[in-house]
Amino acid sequence: MPEDWTQDQEEILAHDIEKDGRVLAGPGTGKSTTILALGEVLQAQTAAEGAVQVITFTRAATSELTLKALEGDHAFAPRTLHSYALSLLMRNPGLAGLPEPLRIPDKWEGKLIHSDIMERLRARGFNVRVKTVERLEREMAAQWESLTPDLVLLADLNPELRNAYLAVWAAHRAVYGYSLHAEMPLYAKEILEDHAGIDLGDLEFLIVDEYQDLNRCEIGMLQALSARAVRILGVGDDDQSIYGFRMADPSGIVQFRQHFTDAADYSMTISHRCGKNILDAARIVIESAPNRAPKPPLKPGDENPDGIFEYLRFDTQDEECRGVARLVEHLVNTHGVDPSDIVGMMRADFNGQWSRPVRSNLKELGIPSTDVEQAVAPLSEAASRLALAVARLAVNREDDLAWWTVLALTSGISTDFIRVVADEALARHQRFSSRLFEIDDDPPEEVTTSSLTRARDTVSSFVQFLQGIDTEGVTASENGWADWLIETATDLGIEISDEFASLAISVGRVTPQEEGIAHFLNQLEPVTADLALETSGVSIMSMNRSKGLTRRAAIVMGVEQGVIPFPLNDDKEEERRLLYVAMTRPREFLYLTMAQRRTGPPARTGTPNSGERSRSEFFRYTPIQPSSGADYLEQIPD
Repeated sequence: MPEDWTQDQEEILAHDIEKDGRVLAGPGTGKSTTILALGEVLQAQTAAEGAVQVITFTRAATSELTLKALEGDHAFAPRTLHSYALSLLMRNPGLAGLPEPLRIPDKWEGKLIHSDIMERLRARGFNVRVKTVERLEREMAAQWESLTPDLVLLADLNPELRNAYLAVWAAHRAVYGYSLHAEMPLYAKEILEDHAGIDLGDLEFLIVDEYQDLNRCEIGMLQALSARAVRILGVGDDDQSIYGFRMADPSGIVQFRQHFTDAADYSMTISHRCGKNILDAARIVIESAPNRAPKPPLKPGDENPDGIFEYLRFDTQDEECRGVARLVEHLVNTHGVDPSDIVGMMRADFNGQWSRPVRSNLKELGIPSTDVEQAVAPLSEAASRLALAVARLAVNREDDLAWWTVLALTSGISTDFIRVVADEALARHQRFSSRLFEIDDDPPEEVTTSSLTRARDTVSSFVQFLQGIDTEGVTASENGWADWLIETATDLGIEISDEFASLAISVGRVTPQEEGIAHFLNQLEPVTADLALETSGVSIMSMNRSKGLTRRAAIVMGVEQGVIPFPLNDDKEEERRLLYVAMTRPREFLYLTMAQRRTGPPARTGTPNSGERSRSEFFRYTPIQPSSGADYLEQIPD
């Protein structure tokens, strides 16, 4: 065992493979390195390969673990909890009753689904919005339970709406043949509880990182595994629980030893990331939280720098944006911080209302920046969606979501026409594509002639084109499946943008071509987001996206009342934890900023207010007080 392990880590590495356990690990405490090392130690104690596995909640955390596994020459291939649940379902086919072949919608397709379900609920007399449908979906995936005791579920407030949603959704998925990414743990939990002979492979010990982000249903899946003698080690930090919108809560990890009795308990309390002054400020925010569970305080490592922390007040939002750009310039020129080692964060950024002016100011100073949301934007372009639908149909000629996309993006085909085809498919116990292929000889009732004619022509031309596609003989390329996708779009006359083509090539180069087209298509959005964070430039993102990041410097904008805490979140303490997450991203430099006055769209973020603004209530009564941003900028070197 290396000599530089802390006492906390040594205790964890001596964990008994026959016991469950909990590890409370604060930000920067080295939990990733520790759990990978523990996995190696435990795997050496069992003869079966794959007896010990590591999963985590977010894809970002999985990517970080995978990178560290490669750097440390570990044999593990970490994956997400949802990926593990899916693998369990695939290992035990037919038990869950999911539509086949398995098809999970991407984000754009999800919006199409939510909008259609909204209209169908409205037709039943329910006055709902897309956000209502999204919330119902999250509550359903959590099996209509929340870990937050004070959270009232929409399903409890309106059981009739819940029941109507379930009816509409069940019919919808039967017709369009999709499964939701979020429901995989639910189905895994159910087959574990209902089927005695389920095949778990050689799994004996499961390490679950980011445990604080799990909801009750996901914890239930782990309890069902535990009932089958799989030991669970939950690793996480209740102070970083920020997914209340999907029914997670700090109590999940706080009460771990109630769910897994006789579990060992460990803490990791030395942060090797944050400078001392940064950690002191973050601790003031989180340790002043009412009703926070008691735990050992987080302390900086002996080698940590002092760090620079400032809370700066600017007169207006324009001065704040210019000030942020000036701070970045100072970090780059004076302290030698690479722009890619700086992250700028804000609580919300609807339509780029906060990030766009910051990027503009940085551009004037010749400093590059990257925006994850902007990076994935080409995936939502109409031409891009049409090209992706064709690619999906090349994999499966009966891909219902892909055919829906084709019709929805074809001029002259009405939404009503698509809905009638779907309704008739349901009535005939068919899938959407099957009913669509019949419209030549058996046209739908009560549709316009123009939509019918256009749909017939579109389906015919696409079917003919698809008959000429042979994906088996595609030549291997350094760009993976991107070259084939671009060429296919060109052959069909789809004018994709240069931005989309560049995005596809970037993803194709890092996605193994032998994994197939479907794998490439599934990786487009997440890999693009990952690559955006690796490009040379200041990363600009919402605070929620920052989880798992480590940078030399971080700037958090809009730390003022009405924005942080965000008034649309009923859980004010989750807002505190979100700020804590953002504050613990940097190693050396942390700047919080606020503006005393905002105008235009930014003034409507959170609580609309174009008048005087105050500091965030999270700093009220604390030693942290905002100071003049203008005065601070005057003192730093040009």
